[in-house]
Formats: sequence, C-alpha cells, structure tokens
Amino acid sequence: MPFPTPPPILTGMNGLQFRKSVQAIKPYVPGKSIEEVARELGVNDIIKMASNENPFGCPVTAEQLAPHIQRGSYYPNVATTPLYEKVAELHGVSEKQLVFGNGSDEILMMLGQVFLSSDTHAIFSQHTFSEYEFVCRVMGASFTSVPTRDYTYDLQAILYAIREETRVIFLANPNNPTGLLISRQTLDAFLSVVPDWVAVVLDEAYAEFVTSPDFASGISLLDKYPNVIVTRTFSKLYGLAAFRIGYAVTAEETVTQLHKVRQPFNVNQIAAMAAVHALDNAAFIQRTLENNEMGKRYLYSILEKLGLEYIPTEANFICVQLPFSGKLAFENLLKLGIIVRNLASFELPNAIRITIGLTAQNERLGTALKSLLSRG
Repeated sequence: MPFPTPPPILTGMNGLQFRKSVQAIKPYVPGKSIEEVARELGVNDIIKMASNENPFGCPVTAEQLAPHIQRGSYYPNVATTPLYEKVAELHGVSEKQLVFGNGSDEILMMLGQVFLSSDTHAIFSQHTFSEYEFVCRVMGASFTSVPTRDYTYDLQAILYAIREETRVIFLANPNNPTGLLISRQTLDAFLSVVPDWVAVVLDEAYAEFVTSPDFASGISLLDKYPNVIVTRTFSKLYGLAAFRIGYAVTAEETVTQLHKVRQPFNVNQIAAMAAVHALDNAAFIQRTLENNEMGKRYLYSILEKLGLEYIPTEANFICVQLPFSGKLAFENLLKLGIIVRNLASFELPNAIRITIGLTAQNERLGTALKSLLSRG
C-alpha cells in the first residue's frame, strides 16, 4: 500500500523527517574547558575565567554526599530532602511556589513547553543569554529580539513589541553578558503595564552578587504581579555548576503547570543534597561575595590603566570592549593559558567577558591583557 507524501519539512540523508524549527537552531557552544585547552594547545598552567563559575570551587565534600551516594540505586525524590523547605525559607515563599530543574536552563525549557507553541510569540533583548532564543526555536514560536540602548534594555521598545499572541518576555536581571541591572522602580513601572496574559520571566542567575540598593528581586513582586516567574541557579554563587540544579519561584498555579511538563526524576538526589549543604555553608558564601567585590575593584583599576572600556557590573563577570576583535583576544589569551569568553555570539564582536577570579588569577589576567595590548 503506498504511503502519503510526507509534509514539506527537512529530510535527513537517512530519510528521517526533521522539524524546520529544529533545523534553524544553532547548537550552543559552551566556553572552552581547561581539559580541552590543554589537549588542543599543550598548555598546562590554565585558569578559566570564561563561564562565571565560583573561583573557590565546590563547597560540598565527598563525605557530606557519601550517605546519598549509597542510595544511588533508588529513584530520587527531591520533595523528601530539606531543599524545598530551605529555599522557601530563604525567599519567604511557600514550598508550593517552587519547582526545581536540572539547572535553570531546564526550567527555561519547561516554561517554553508550558507557554510557547508555533502560534505564539516571545520577546527578549539583544545582547543577552542565548537560551531564550533557543527555547523559542525548539518550541517553534516566533520571537522578537529588541535592540538595546547603550547595552541596556529598552523596556519601552519591549512593551511596544507585545502583541496579541505574545506569551513570554525573558529578562535576565542582572543581564548576561553585560552585568547591567533593571532598577526596582523601573522594573515595577514596567510590570505594571505588561498585560496579565504575558509571563515575565526574570532570570536572576546572578542576583546574589548584586550590591546596588536599587535592585529588587522579582520574588518580592510576586504578590503584586502573579505573571512574574523568577529563575535562580546553584551554578554561580553556590559553586555547583557540575551538579546541574536550579529552580523557579512563581505563583502556585504556574508551578502546577510546570510540574505537568517536568520530567519525573529531573533532579538527582546528589544534586539536591549538594544544594542543601551549599545553602548551609555561610562562610563559603560570604567569602565568595567578598572576593567578588575585591576582584571587581581590582579589575576595574587595571582596565582603566590600560584604557579599556568596560561595563560596570552587578554580577561576577565584567564585559570588556577591546580595540580589536574579541575572537583575537580570546585566541591569544588561550595561548597564555587564560580562558575568557568571546562575545561574538552575543552580537558584541569586539568584546570579551571576564569572570572575576581569585587575586592571583585577576593579576595574571591583567598582565596578559597588558602584554596583548602592547603588541597592537
């Protein structure tokens, strides 16, 4: 019996039919790892200042996790750990307002599954985290990338971009890779005019590093704006990037919908307990924050001495503009054993993002930049 002709979508060499929206996706390219650089360039003394990881490493010990490793043959149940209780207490919310994911990236994808489809629309800004566009493309949704003004969000233009089929606005606060902040007053004014059918996702991956008194977490605005969804991560301040654990805080009704698309065992038990121990390690958290402020001031002074333009940051990284391509700087710094982030993929071709490191790492980077600039 003859089969019907397949719809006009991408056909692979093996005859499989692939979705057009998937074909349009550019695979995410992470920052280079230390092992990768060592293998490719034969460099041994390498520091990584590219992916905004905690320079003090992981605060959780093997001994703390050993009892949970022994239970590795059982399926995980995050609800049976103290994690829900601790995070709810941390933010002053109900446990029913929380949902955990395999990193906040998974939370963003879950939001796409709940809100977006081929007949919907999303909005995000230029010069921001690529995951927002990725989520839209996977779900086949249309999207608008709104140009920035002097690297800052143009919230008025974002409001003008809203249309009837708009379902989500993605805003990183502070923004990655610029480190810039939406102030409390500006955010409140913006949210007050966003239609209640549009979810506003505030990606607060770097919120713990903010020192500005003008900052307000979206969590403090949930009672006023139930369409707000805040995402957080344990990958940055808490030093658990390899464990892959993040979460969302939002209205209970939204959490109910997110649980419908959440994979049953999406967060492993080891990651959940690592997060519990990390939350308890107040000394590690304080040391990280103090180091970040000290490193920020040092790097500012070095960049100013070198005559390099940078964007003052509220995160644990600095976006630096160069008199030549970021790719060139990235490649030359690699040869010196320093990994930074080339920002060409963020539409900033002459910029790099530098993670604020330990004192010795910051000093080494400063020396390398000076050497790079002296070569012209």
